[in-house]
Parts: sequence; structure tokens; C-alpha cells
Amino acid sequence: MNSLMRCATLGGLLALTACHPFNSSPPTMTDELRPFSDYTLELRHNPQPAQAYKITLMLVKPPGPFASIRGVAQYDVMNTECLPPPDANPGGYTSKLSTDESFVLTQVSANQYEGVIHADLMRDEDYIGRGVCHWQLMDVRVRLQATGADGETRFVPTLAPESVLAEQSQTFYFWKGGYPRDEFEDFADGGQPDASKFKPEIRSDLFAIVLTAETVQP
Repeated sequence: MNSLMRCATLGGLLALTACHPFNSSPPTMTDELRPFSDYTLELRHNPQPAQAYKITLMLVKPPGPFASIRGVAQYDVMNTECLPPPDANPGGYTSKLSTDESFVLTQVSANQYEGVIHADLMRDEDYIGRGVCHWQLMDVRVRLQATGADGETRFVPTLAPESVLAEQSQTFYFWKGGYPRDEFEDFADGGQPDASKFKPEIRSDLFAIVLTAETVQP
């Protein structure tokens, strides 16, 4: 992943997100909150992240092709005391800082894709003079769509951070009837880890997405 720098503004009731690969527009502040947006910072990647994990995606009995497959890793600042104090926000809410960082999934076989994320991608830093902010990996998500067109079902399996760090594999089951579009426009389907959660009459009409994390040796 390329090292990059982002400018971000903290203020109001927002949980700030630096980039939004799964959304069409970034968060906005209401006019009432703008006067409180006095804190500007730059989000940076570690120049040499060391905690690399290969993420493998395997499709099992897919309902059709997936022309759009995108990956994202979410990172949050855990020690909010390094962010603007509650009295800087209307209502006294504590600021939050979160970022979604895209990663590329490359097809390596008919139904298998691989990509790499870094648990230590974000650089711990003192952004506004209130102490060093410490980032933590929150989850790894993959979004699959038949073509990527608006309104299509988004199949979004998610690996928890403990599963990534423990190099675990998890299987997510989905109903094929939601492909390429569900009855609800732009439906986000997170899947089920247990096929028995589905009604018996549709259990034979499922497909699976397997996500696996594995340490990349230096």
C-alpha cells in the first residue's frame, strides 16, 4: 500500500472517517457544528509497517461472477484523550477518529483472491498537542457485487481483528436469491457464520465466502 497523507478536521458530534471506499460521499458537518471545527490534523501511514497479513478470499459455489471485489481495513484511535476535549464539542460529546483504508484483492485462481493489510498501517502520532494517538485495527471487510452497479446487493463478509491477529479462517454463508439484486435496493448482506440460521427450504441454495488471515513473513 502506498504511503499517503490526509487532512482531516475534528469537531462537533462526528465520528470522523478519513476515507470512505464503501460510501459515495464523505461525512459533512451541519452549519451549527462548523464553528467548533478548529482542529486540523494530517493522518499518516507508517513509512515501514511491519505487521503484514495476507487476506485470502475463497468463493464456494458462487451464484455468478463478481466483477467488483473491494477490500477495506478499518482503524480507530483508541485513546480519545488525545483528541479534542468534550468541551470543544456541542453537547460535550467525546471526539472519535476512524479511517477506512482500501487494499487490493488480486485474483489468483477462478474463485480465489488475495490481498495484504498491515495491522500497524496507521502512524501513532501527537496530532494536536494532547498526547500520542494510538491506532488499532478494528476489522477487515470485503465487498462483492455482481457488476458494481448501483442498487446491486453488496455481499460484505467481515473478519474481526482478533481473527486476523490469530491467523484464523471464517466462513460466511449467503442466500443465492439475493444475487445480483435483492428485493431491497442496495442491500448490504453480511452473511451468516452458521448455515443452520437459514430456513431449511433455502439451505440448499446457499453459497459461501471464506476469509483467511495469514502472517506474511518478513
